[in-house]
Amino acid sequence: MHVSGFIDRVRVRLNIQYSTLFAIVCMFYWPIRSMAIEEMERIGEYDLKAVYLYKMIKFIDWPDGAFEETGNRFIICIVGKDPFPLHFYAKEGERVREKSLTFHRRSPSGSLRGCHVIYLSIDDIRLKREVLRRVLESPVLTVSDNSKFVDMGGVIGFVMRSQHVKIEINLDAAKRASIKIRAQLMEIATRIVDSNIDSKDRR
Repeated sequence: MHVSGFIDRVRVRLNIQYSTLFAIVCMFYWPIRSMAIEEMERIGEYDLKAVYLYKMIKFIDWPDGAFEETGNRFIICIVGKDPFPLHFYAKEGERVREKSLTFHRRSPSGSLRGCHVIYLSIDDIRLKREVLRRVLESPVLTVSDNSKFVDMGGVIGFVMRSQHVKIEINLDAAKRASIKIRAQLMEIATRIVDSNIDSKDRR
């Protein structure tokens, strides 16, 4: 389901203190980094994960063929229950990777066609594995916040380490998807899974 229909109502429904909103806006433009627990308490866990998700795509390259069906659109699909705040969707229409940013909500059992990023918000591990199986070797960045997500074959997982939100990266999964993760994003990963070398854990 396309979410653009309710974007115009965001400003009406959004109820955030000015200081909090300022912090969110600043983080959309500051360099990507780990997020402290104090920040999470102030503006919300999924506000911060939304920032990460938005900024990460600037450090990932997709093959040209990934956009043959979607044309000028860059599509982020939220699969499962949508955890993100409304102001995240106010970014719709902005230029990302020289494409127009578009958000879709998808059912885990529905079509995943056209998604460039899939955020899996699914508690059922079996169902999450099934979604990963369906997009195996497709040019799709898979993201979730399960601590074992990269071990399941997901590309990027949000994890909590020492009361900070950080990321883990599965390079093998990225290679299967024919997407390239740039060094800037690799540098902030707390763990990198790569079968060519020993997995790197930067706790």
